[in-house]
Amino acid sequence: QIARHFEDTVNYDLAEKYYLKGGFPEEAVEMCTRANMWERAHKIALSYMSKNDVSALYKNQAQRLEAQMKYKDAEKLYITVGEHDQAIKMYK
Repeated sequence: QIARHFEDTVNYDLAEKYYLKGGFPEEAVEMCTRANMWERAHKIALSYMSKNDVSALYKNQAQRLEAQMKYKDAEKLYITVGEHDQAIKMYK
């Protein structure tokens, strides 16, 4: 709840701190992607999650962004996890 409060007040540093302290790295990564802080999201994901978990999280986020017609953001996530074919398919 504290992390969500800081995210809502656009204090991403403290929100990240409390998401991670609370054991919710996925939430921290999602917050960073919502705020278009891609490098920061990737750094957190690689530091606190397994490669399989990172891949699954990014694929899910990319699919949500694709459904919202945010194709460039979805493409970034697909490419990050090596899903080049999925990025191409999205544009078709």
